[in-house]
Amino acid sequence: EPTEVALTITEATARLDPAETVELLRMLSLDPRPPVARLALRRLGELRLPEAAIALQSLLPNLPAGHRPQAERSLRKLQLRGVVEPPPKRTWRVLISPVDGQGRQALWFISPDPQDEAHVLFIGLWLDDVPSLQRAVGREGMAASELIPAGDIGAVHLVRAFQEESITLLLEASFDAGRAILAEALDSHLSQEKPLPMAYRFYSRYLWAEPWEPAEQWTPPTPPEELATPEHTLKLLEHPAFLDWGVREPWVYDLAEELGRRFGAWWEEEITTHARTIAERAFSQGKITLLSRRLHRMSRWLQMAGEPTLAGLAHWTAERLREEPSPFHPFLLGLAEMGLRLAALNLLRGVDPRRPSDEAQ
Repeated sequence: EPTEVALTITEATARLDPAETVELLRMLSLDPRPPVARLALRRLGELRLPEAAIALQSLLPNLPAGHRPQAERSLRKLQLRGVVEPPPKRTWRVLISPVDGQGRQALWFISPDPQDEAHVLFIGLWLDDVPSLQRAVGREGMAASELIPAGDIGAVHLVRAFQEESITLLLEASFDAGRAILAEALDSHLSQEKPLPMAYRFYSRYLWAEPWEPAEQWTPPTPPEELATPEHTLKLLEHPAFLDWGVREPWVYDLAEELGRRFGAWWEEEITTHARTIAERAFSQGKITLLSRRLHRMSRWLQMAGEPTLAGLAHWTAERLREEPSPFHPFLLGLAEMGLRLAALNLLRGVDPRRPSDEAQ
């Protein structure tokens, strides 16, 4: 609706039962239009209700930097008035995917229904390459049986994607570890002045009602000296978390098709020869910078998954690519080989993403 209408609605909450306006004002405080958000924050801070304090607490990580001081002041005022009480206690399970070859990462928050443990609240978030919050979904009353059985923190589940010939990994993580990754993505998202997905605005109240302080700066491990070489970076590509990191461009399929006509069904000896051509075309300096960022994010995931050596190697590789962005780095040549090998294999199986019918698969 127009800004004037939103402001009128926000002002009208003063004439309603305060307890019934808390959630409306919380949502309006996340409005991308600054006048609306500021007015809603002011109105929320005027409500002498514990629910208003919980709402303000849940808003803090989700507000642009310019709006946070107002929310913090309002929360302190309510605390000084003694109207603050702890939010309803929930337990949380968090599942985190690796960063994929396009820089995407899934972050799932799952909490049992306090009244019925056979059902859960599911909040699914997908981060993109920036990273920022690309998409969000929420389901209340989801059957717990729809999810994979829970494991210990640090356990990695191998999951086959529904109706697809692909797999993904999901890491069991602590609630605060999941919130730390989400907080970094939110800071990046908000710095771009992008509105938050509507589903996230609605369900974020569950994620941030409990106070949260950023953990100490994460320090990546150092790889063993004998592994800190360009050639050893290829060890990363042996891990299933990097399975889809190969170069996936339509022109790679063109090359695979041409090589198939020239050399027959399979031509393994030609893959290494043509990897340099692919790498030179695929990895501009900007693309290498993105890959460096992805490797930094993967370093944390590998550390959480109990792979400190590979975590250190991922960080080391990210730094080397940042310092010397050459498309002929062994890690990038490995990605080029992976892409060409996958294209050849898919063509043998009759899978060709250049065809519209295969793009949806």
